[in-house]
Order: sequence, then structure tokens, then C-alpha cells
Amino acid sequence: MRTPRTRVGSVLAALATCLGVAAAPAHAAPDATVGPGHALRYVSAHGSSTCTLGFTFRANAHTYGVTAGHCVAAGPGYAQDLASGYRGRVVSYDYDPSRIGNDFALIDFGNTPVASTLLDAPIMAAAAPTADHAICHTGTASGTSCGVLSSRYGTQYLATGLADTPGDSGGPVWTRAGIDGVAIIGIWLGSHTDNNGSTYGRFYPIKEALTGLGLRTAAEQM
Repeated sequence: MRTPRTRVGSVLAALATCLGVAAAPAHAAPDATVGPGHALRYVSAHGSSTCTLGFTFRANAHTYGVTAGHCVAAGPGYAQDLASGYRGRVVSYDYDPSRIGNDFALIDFGNTPVASTLLDAPIMAAAAPTADHAICHTGTASGTSCGVLSSRYGTQYLATGLADTPGDSGGPVWTRAGIDGVAIIGIWLGSHTDNNGSTYGRFYPIKEALTGLGLRTAAEQM
């Protein structure tokens, strides 16, 4: 661990297209909250890059966001939720450049409002991936697409049918929960092509990321 120096459509519509047709990127009105699926800009001395917030929660009167570790690995800087304009500092991150290991980061946005919905559906929980549910991914560049879980890949998971475009990294991977809610199961990392030429999406399980950040209990009390 290193310590550093939307709207797209309804959940039911997304799940109905779970064989992988990507929705158009969001063009929502300004959002006054920090939330999953929001564009996240990271600015350092080396320049800036754009990723996506994957999971947000409140703890100890602060709002925290989880994204991919490689999004903040360029060096000391600050993160900004582009939907709300709120800035945050990177508390800690872990990034394995081999692209098969840990890849997550924690950002502290201070005492700012946190979103309780994703694609207008209430966020019910942070959950573990399961093979018997359709899974979806929301990124600021590609929008929302859905597919199926494929296999474990080191500490990560592979999935098929999910779109991947630069800027999507760190975004929420989710599944349906209850009648009209969603459960966030991971953070998007990008793609992987195996020796046979088959391409998969990669994501890091959110519960394991929260455990690695020492915040699993706090986050699950959202």
C-alpha cells in the first residue's frame, strides 16, 4: 500500500441489454454530489488524466471515493469529481503494474455530499461478484454495458460483453439488487487479451479493495 505525498438510462434498461451493447456516454446536468460513475480528473506535476469514480461512501463526517490505483499513480496531486467540482486528496493507493494484482485507490473529498444512487437506482450495498447474475459496468467514456462474469484473474476478475474505452478506469461494476436497486461489486480496470486472442474486461472486487484500504466495515455501513 502506498501513502502519497448520469444519467445513462434505467437499471432495467441496462440489464435488458446485458449481452453487451454499450449505451451512449452520459450528458447529465451538474450534480452537487460525489458519486460512482462520475468523471474523475487527477492532476499532478506530470499532467492530468481522466478516470471514473467507482464507489463512494461517508465515514467520520467525510466523503470517500474508490477508483483504480493506476489512475493516481503518476505522483502527488489532487483528484476532482467533475460532475460536482469537488476536489479530494489521495489517502492511499495500491497499484501492481503487472496488471494482474492490486489496483485501487482511496480519495478523501472532505465533508461533501455523497450520491445515494447510480443511474437513478438506489445503491443497496457493496457486494461480492457472483456467477449467476448479469453484471454491468458504467464508465464516463463508454457509458453502460452489461455482460457476464468469466473467471478469476490473479486478484482480479475477467468478464465478457463489457465495453472498455480510455477514461472508464475505476468506474463501478455492478449488478441488480432487490427490485430496483444496484449493488456495486467492483471497480473497472480495463481489458485483457489472452494467448488465444480473446479479449476480456478486467475489474477489481470492491470488497477486497475496501479490505485492502482498511475501510470495509465503514463502507458497508453506508
